[in-house]
Amino acid sequence: MTLIAAHSLSLSAQWVNQTSGTTAKLRAVQFLDASNGYAGGNAGTVLKTTNGGTTWTNVSIPGVTAPVMDISFVNATTGWAAIGDTSGFSSGIWKTSNGGTSWTSQTSGSTTSRLCISFVSDQIGWASGADVPIKFNHTTNGGTSYTIQPVSNIYGWVYALDAVDANTVYTAMPVQFTQSGLVAKSTNGGSTWTAVWGDGGSGSGSPGNKIPYLYAMDFVNASTGYVVGFTGSIHATTNGGTSWTTQSSNTTEHLDGVSFATSTTGFICGRNGTIRSTTNGGTAWTTETSGVTVNLQDVSAVIGSASTIAWAVGDNGTILKGTAPLGISEASSAELINVYPNPSHDYASIEVPAAHNLSGNSLKVYDVLGRDVTNKVSVQLIQTGEVARFDIALHLDKGVYSFVVTNNDAPVTNGRLIVN
Repeated sequence: MTLIAAHSLSLSAQWVNQTSGTTAKLRAVQFLDASNGYAGGNAGTVLKTTNGGTTWTNVSIPGVTAPVMDISFVNATTGWAAIGDTSGFSSGIWKTSNGGTSWTSQTSGSTTSRLCISFVSDQIGWASGADVPIKFNHTTNGGTSYTIQPVSNIYGWVYALDAVDANTVYTAMPVQFTQSGLVAKSTNGGSTWTAVWGDGGSGSGSPGNKIPYLYAMDFVNASTGYVVGFTGSIHATTNGGTSWTTQSSNTTEHLDGVSFATSTTGFICGRNGTIRSTTNGGTAWTTETSGVTVNLQDVSAVIGSASTIAWAVGDNGTILKGTAPLGISEASSAELINVYPNPSHDYASIEVPAAHNLSGNSLKVYDVLGRDVTNKVSVQLIQTGEVARFDIALHLDKGVYSFVVTNNDAPVTNGRLIVN
């Protein structure tokens, strides 16, 4: 029996420049799964794909000349676009219910730029933007009507919104008055807001911590979230904003986008083609080779059936797709895996701690080039108490292979298997 340390997952995605069909600056991107996604940008531009970006269809908003600053889709057909610009004078919220075939303008009650928007269902959502003091547009009927939720003591244009559920909403912004970034939170559907990180000015109730301007955020649940901004700034919380950890992004470039496919696997992007990835919640960020030097404005990541997939968008109509096999790196953790015999010829067993929902466990096998070769093995899963055992009949050439244990398609742990 071979007892080995489990290895942390390393992305090292291969990035491919997709054909967007536009030269407009793209400012927002959202993928619902590995196939269905949208991107938005200057001059009312909205693009749609149903095949992972192999082809993009123009579904732009007719008559809109200002930028689409943000998008929020709750399914493949229903979504909203926030219209605004950095002057603060353009404003609008538009909705589609048919995947962008047609758009309807909604009355938000705001006359200044809407810079961000987030919906948690086809009925409940928020938008915000260039208001001083800040205010939010809140709807509970899909945008048929909006209620203004003013916040009298927090100042700054709101650049990022992330609604986790009908009650829990986070927002991030740069605050010119204090030359600091700020994160604020509501736990009652936006009726009241509390600053939880940064400095929002006198009377804001913020902790008074000076941090770089913040421009993007992603909360994967009510407790765990990440915010990014100027000079490579990235901060993380795992307790709903009660405390924050400042992470090293390994760059001083301004960061404009962040997206996590799981609570620990995510990407950040920014100026001059900057992309970084992590598989351990930001404890370490890996430099990705994007292949471009344009400014990247946003990123969206999902976990596919055999890979982590992300799309980054930016200037000149740039859309990049990064696909990373669920492979392994050399950074080991304390968790142990039993693999026996290893090396093996035609049969092996892999035992791993079954700390997750047992019925959701599965196994993937990859060769040294990251290609999925699971179809060349026969796997039988046996659950024994707190241990999941994968008995494998091998039909593989000699070599070193990586295996990944997933639970409902989310990576759990992995290791190596040698075939002789």
